[in-house]
Amino acid sequence: MSELRKVTIVTMDGAPYGMPDKIAKGFYIVDRNVVILTDFRGKPFAGSGNRKLVKRGENPELIAKALLRERVAGGHHDMDGPIRCGDPRLVAPV
Repeated sequence: MSELRKVTIVTMDGAPYGMPDKIAKGFYIVDRNVVILTDFRGKPFAGSGNRKLVKRGENPELIAKALLRERVAGGHHDMDGPIRCGDPRLVAPV
């Protein structure tokens, strides 16, 4: 299985005064020279827009960031979903 890697992007779409509009976190794997966007568990997203062939000399992380940026711009990102912080039993009481 390919190593699960994390990427983060900052969008500036329509944000006033150069302030960030959104910060998005995504995950990807590289399998047989193909960058594939995945969920946080490593399960690939469906669709051809979530994967791209890595050509010689290209940086897989930059490709993953470009794919994530396209996904966020298209409204296909779980930015407003639940916060996943692991096992709740491991969180210290407040």
